[in-house]
Amino acid sequence: MSATSGSRNEGRKAGRSTRQDSARNSVSRTEADRQAAIAVRAYFLAERRGFEPGHELDDWLDAERLEGEVH
Repeated sequence: MSATSGSRNEGRKAGRSTRQDSARNSVSRTEADRQAAIAVRAYFLAERRGFEPGHELDDWLDAERLEGEVH
């Protein structure tokens, strides 16, 4: 194998890795966006009931359920 073909293979591996990393980052950002949307929805659910304490988990779970219905 020549030095040239070795370099080409390394470049392909690096390119493939970069694309895979990019795809993983897209998934992470999408999940982060989903979590942010749930947090905002939970906030507005809490606001609607006057921020009465003790219902934070219910607000979050309702927001997750509603977010799931949207998509």
